[in-house]
Amino acid sequence: MELIDLINASRFKPDHLAFPDAWVGHIPFGAWLIKTLKPSIFVELGTHSGNSYLAFCQAIHETKLQTLSYAIDTWKGDEQAGFYGEDVYGNLKPYHDDHYGNFSNLMRMTFDEAVSYFADQSVELLHIDGLHTYDAVKHDFETWLPKLSTTAVVLFHDTNVREREFGIWKFWLELCKQYPLNFEFVHSHGLGVIQLSEAKGNKNLEWLNQDNENRTLIKEYFSALGEHVINQYRQIEANQLLNDTRLENERLNNKLNTLQAQIAEHEQLIEALRSQLTEKEQALQDFAQQVSSKNEAIARLQAQIAEHAQLIEALHSQLAEKEQALQDFAQQVSSKNEAIARLQAQIAEHAQLIEALHSQLTEKEQALQDFAQQVSSKNEAIASLQAQIAEHENSIHSLNSQLENRDQQIQILNREIVDYTSSTSWKITRPLRRLSSLVRRK
Repeated sequence: MELIDLINASRFKPDHLAFPDAWVGHIPFGAWLIKTLKPSIFVELGTHSGNSYLAFCQAIHETKLQTLSYAIDTWKGDEQAGFYGEDVYGNLKPYHDDHYGNFSNLMRMTFDEAVSYFADQSVELLHIDGLHTYDAVKHDFETWLPKLSTTAVVLFHDTNVREREFGIWKFWLELCKQYPLNFEFVHSHGLGVIQLSEAKGNKNLEWLNQDNENRTLIKEYFSALGEHVINQYRQIEANQLLNDTRLENERLNNKLNTLQAQIAEHEQLIEALRSQLTEKEQALQDFAQQVSSKNEAIARLQAQIAEHAQLIEALHSQLAEKEQALQDFAQQVSSKNEAIARLQAQIAEHAQLIEALHSQLTEKEQALQDFAQQVSSKNEAIASLQAQIAEHENSIHSLNSQLENRDQQIQILNREIVDYTSSTSWKITRPLRRLSSLVRRK
């Protein structure tokens, strides 16, 4: 460790100090550590009003380092530090963005939510200052351990607090057994420092070795520097309180002068009001007489109002009956309208049916006329056929008469032939029999 570096640490003066002051005593060491370690990425878990984080950023800015810084906090508080309003973040962000926004970011989220935004083995300096229970600190360290470089340095605040369920001191003892490169400041509630493994060639961190002869000197030196910053904070706080007191005194004096002026005005007003009061008392007596007369008139009006109220009630009753009758009539009208609508629909259907029937009737009449003409033609044909039939019947009757005459003639001829044949020989009668046979066939 170079002496000049320690001397420079004593010259560091923080530009920003705010309540609470728990971390203020470690500001010189934090600034010196930034200038010594020169981390590429610095992360702080738990920032609150920003005393520690803004000191780290100020050291980065003054040393002109290329360090990227990230403050992670919900800015709502917890059950140990207490819960606070939006004003804490509202006061911090404008100052931060104006002074260090070019290399620093305020990440408003939980520690677990933020861890995924960082690559493994990328963080070279980690400051853990969140919830200080044993389980919470252990969880934060183990969660962020994969994100730390192999030679990263980790800071733990409040290692020297053993009240209000603070358990970081227990976890710190476990870490000291696991990581031999460790150091603890006991002032300002305690600050533990560990390095995961030794960085070869970085002699400025040799005081982390347990056998380093400068450990006691460093502890006392930075404790003294821290006390100086605490005194500075207290002086600022006292000056602020004195300034607030002075402003409050001025405000009270101004208010006193204002009140005295108001009292003088009030005394003048009281005198004027007393004069007015005498006049008002006389006016009040006159008004009392008027009020008595008005009360009598009011009594008469109230009686009329009572009568009117009874009449209004009766009219309301009649109105209710009329409204009921009107509703019943409206229902009847609605029913009639529905019936009319149905009848109109039926009439429309009947009109269509009648029109169709008229069309069919016209077609039937035309067909009937055609059929009548056909019947007339048929009747004429029938009459003609009947005449022909009559003629045929006459012809048939005439032919039947002729056939009967012929049959009689044939019968006569047959008898003659029989008589003739019986008197002649067979050879002579044979032709005659044949002729007779032919005649019968005919």
